[in-house]
Amino acid sequence: MTLWHTICISCVTIAAALAWHLDMAWVPIGISILGLLIACWAARSALRSARAAEESLRNSVRPVLVLVKRSPHSDPTGQKLWHLINVGNGCAKDIVLGDYVEGQEGKSWRVTRLYPLPRGESMVVRQGIEAGVQIAATYCDIDGRAFTTECSENRNAISNGNRHSDWSPAEQELNWPRESP
Repeated sequence: MTLWHTICISCVTIAAALAWHLDMAWVPIGISILGLLIACWAARSALRSARAAEESLRNSVRPVLVLVKRSPHSDPTGQKLWHLINVGNGCAKDIVLGDYVEGQEGKSWRVTRLYPLPRGESMVVRQGIEAGVQIAATYCDIDGRAFTTECSENRNAISNGNRHSDWSPAEQELNWPRESP
């Protein structure tokens, strides 16, 4: 039994007791209080249902990017290449891929902008990943909600929000060439 049920039953009991012992004039007041509580409960339930439906709709168009290292059959060198795969239900746009590299200035992120990736599509990342020890991709859905995928030790961790908002647009290379089928 929920809190709302308990409150409703308590109000009905109190209203009935008052009406019986005092005067029958309390019956309309008790019924009004009960009606108000039921209306509040119904409005609260409708609001919860609307929020759940909205969240379900948002998640139905959410992109989910994962990074996988595979050896392609068509690659003449036979080396393993990184693939960025959209396993979600929506298009990923504003993709920025970062590779955590150690250079002369110390450890830093080398970032590359990528073209949008539709649902169910993948791309081979030939540029932008040197070390491949720790890689991250930030991206947005069609509504502009940001997400982050971080890959380290062959594990992908997906989270809401842009966890690498410190990557400045000035340091991002463009990596626009698409592979021909």
